[in-house]
Amino acid sequence: MLPSDRSTRLAPLPMLAWSLALGLAITYQMLLSLPGPYSVVHGACEMLIGVAGFGLVTRLVVAFVTPEPHDRLVGVALWAAAAGLGMPALVLTLSGSTGGALPVNVMSATAFVFPLVFGAGLIRSVLARSSVVTAASRA
Repeated sequence: MLPSDRSTRLAPLPMLAWSLALGLAITYQMLLSLPGPYSVVHGACEMLIGVAGFGLVTRLVVAFVTPEPHDRLVGVALWAAAAGLGMPALVLTLSGSTGGALPVNVMSATAFVFPLVFGAGLIRSVLARSSVVTAASRA
């Protein structure tokens, strides 16, 4: 569904992100008993998750707007990710950057959006394909 070719300039980016996440996870566990530093690391973890969500949505947008032919499911995944992952990514990024001023409980209201939009788009895609096949068989 996603294009497999990656720019050589962006090739080290996933390794950098995974290394940063591992470093934050270890630091997070080591600072559980210290409220001050723990809050800072927790905010950084929230921001990293939010940035990853924005990265996924951006990747889907790039895959959608490329002139190369792609599966219709790329568009479905784009809208589902934008609707279901965009809001949580925004909330996590804002909450992490403001030190928790924005409660992350707001995201629970959007938990159903991603599977709902993706499922609806998948059904539309399958129905569109089956109607094309049916129309072609009648002709």
